[in-house]
Formats: sequence, C-alpha cells, structure tokens
Amino acid sequence: KIVMYDAMTCQFREMKLMRNSGCEVCGG
Repeated sequence: KIVMYDAMTCQFREMKLMRNSGCEVCGG
C-alpha cells in the first residue's frame, strides 16, 4: 500500500499495488 499526499489540494491518496516477484524492492 502506498499513501501519497497532494500538498496543492491537501488531500491524501491511497493506492494498493500488487507485489512483483521479479522486483528486488517489493518482491524480493
């Protein structure tokens, strides 16, 4: 899950991302 903050609109956004088993950062 990634939480992003937009300072221009003072809003938070939440994104769900699937893990990639080939990725060293998120799947390793």
